[in-house]
Amino acid sequence: MNIVIIKHRDFSTERIQETFSKKGYTVFSCANREEVTDFVEHKCSNLFLLPADEHGYEIAKMIRSSKVIDYNLSATPILFLGDSDDITKRIESISCGGNDFVERTNLAKIIKISRNLLEPDLVWKGAKIIVVEDDKTSGRIISSYVENMGSVVKWFESGDECLKYLSTDTADLLLVDYLMPKMNGAELTKKIRNELGLKELPIIFTSSTLEKEEILEFYRSGGNDYISKPYLKEELYTKMKLQLENSQNTRSLNVYIEELKNLSNVKDQFLAVCSHDLKTPLNSIIGYSDVLKEDAQVDDESREYIEIINHASKDLLTLVNDILTCTEVHLSGEIELEDIELVKVVEYILKQVKGTSRKEFEYKLTIDIKKPIIRGNLAMLRRVFSNIYSNAHKFTPTGGRIETRIWEEGDFIKCSISDSGIGIPDEHLEKLFYRMSGVGREGLEGQKSTGLGLSIVKDIMEKHGGRVDVQSVEGSGTTFILSFFNGR
Repeated sequence: MNIVIIKHRDFSTERIQETFSKKGYTVFSCANREEVTDFVEHKCSNLFLLPADEHGYEIAKMIRSSKVIDYNLSATPILFLGDSDDITKRIESISCGGNDFVERTNLAKIIKISRNLLEPDLVWKGAKIIVVEDDKTSGRIISSYVENMGSVVKWFESGDECLKYLSTDTADLLLVDYLMPKMNGAELTKKIRNELGLKELPIIFTSSTLEKEEILEFYRSGGNDYISKPYLKEELYTKMKLQLENSQNTRSLNVYIEELKNLSNVKDQFLAVCSHDLKTPLNSIIGYSDVLKEDAQVDDESREYIEIINHASKDLLTLVNDILTCTEVHLSGEIELEDIELVKVVEYILKQVKGTSRKEFEYKLTIDIKKPIIRGNLAMLRRVFSNIYSNAHKFTPTGGRIETRIWEEGDFIKCSISDSGIGIPDEHLEKLFYRMSGVGREGLEGQKSTGLGLSIVKDIMEKHGGRVDVQSVEGSGTTFILSFFNGR
């Protein structure tokens, strides 16, 4: 990269040239405007180092107004070097088109700022930053600082102008002054958050006040950070960069989340299609094997093989049905709800379970609320109770007890299902509702576990705005508690 430095009668530029050369830059020295004009007509410069005096200001104006050469000379960064960090010279330098100003004796800072101008941090590049500042001097200085880093700056002198712009356009970061006429920074921030709905837009508050109440007001209104005036450039850069990085990370994460959701939906749709297509042949296998089992012409050895086929097919059908239900729950989005009398759902499932069970149990149903009504999806709720009662039967020995209680508690209608079975180990409880968590066990009669049944219960309960909890003591039994919002 080429750097053009202008010689100055009051200080030597040799040390600056030597330092830049060691860093890998090519440095050219010019004595006056004519030599600069001659240089840019034949070569491209990536940075100009100019003295902060009338001589340097004249060259800067020429550079900014130039339209005669092939490359965009007017956009080339300019760094002014002054004998001291004087605010008047800083403002004059920026007004003449300079990107920044630094003391000429501070070599380390000259190198740092030059490298930022030559190779700006990518987080700044192309970022659209809005500055809301009614003081023209402060507005110019901040805008210049930010443009130096490769960002696009929109500067507004009032909150109304900013709101009008944001109603039709976007930004990556806002820098908002507190004390402004008509609308202060906190009021503007509230309107941006509440009226425009821009909840994630980073907003940094700037003010010369040290009053804690004003600072707190800004944070309460939805601001992300605070910078005090007069500005420390390093603080300004650091805090703005942090907010830009956070904003970009948030956007990236949101994109990844959407991609993962889409992939998950594709996976669920694939599983739903596969599961649905598997049910027909499985039902055929089960049906024909049921017929063959009862055929008198089948010998004992063949009947034993048919029994194995029949049981394996039923286990596989259970898995297919669980996968199908699981994918349907995930793909369903908003579910259709109706008023449901909870007792009727419980009685319906208990009747089914009793009819298919080969074990004898003591059943007890206690209803401590008059006609409990909930808002729910009937098919899904039947699956919830079917899964829980099936587990109770699976892990409770013959002669055991299964008790159900329904009651009202605050805004909830609750239903507990308790058994006197073998219980659940403590280390399995926290993973019990995870899909394919590996904590599923065979039933007391060798019934297979798909590892999906209780995760389906949890998903359906969450779809209903409710929850499921479990209490268990290994060797003593298990209680599941279902909590539903009262439908009344």
